[in-house]
Amino acid sequence: MKRRQARSVGESRGGASRTGVRRVVRARATEAAGLPLVLISGDVEVAEDAVGEACARTLARWSRVRTMQSPTGWNYRVAVNVARRRLRRQALEARLLRREPPPRPIPAAEAHPELWAALRALPARQRQAMALRYVADLPEREVAQVMGIAPGTVAATLHAARTRLRALLGTTGPDAPGRGLHVTGR
Repeated sequence: MKRRQARSVGESRGGASRTGVRRVVRARATEAAGLPLVLISGDVEVAEDAVGEACARTLARWSRVRTMQSPTGWNYRVAVNVARRRLRRQALEARLLRREPPPRPIPAAEAHPELWAALRALPARQRQAMALRYVADLPEREVAQVMGIAPGTVAATLHAARTRLRALLGTTGPDAPGRGLHVTGR
């Protein structure tokens, strides 16, 4: 069975084939990075571009990436950096043109608008940490690698974000307002 699984991913005697690697990288990157990047960037188009660019860079550097301790974390870091650069470039263009482009709405925001509004109100660093930890479900150690900060800083950032969300949502108990949107630590 293991041999059959390896072949289905496109492996050959010399290692993973280009087609197999492309398939795995594309599926994993889309699954892993899409929603967290939408939350981080606030823009579906930016998130899609960042995921695509991260896939391309992963494929181009596959021989190096596959030996990393956390290829998924590296992929997130690339995608987050691409998204940040794109957002900075958009902000600069908007300032130069003296107009703000309308952001595309976040699809999941319709389900719990109060929660998404509160998440957007967080500082960028807290929002990024929350997205990577709770939406992408990365362990704090990998969140630290993706964000380029110490694990203790991630823990403190997440604590501050949860505290701020509780204040914004008014969620302190099971009967609190917020229609069941309770933010708790993991």
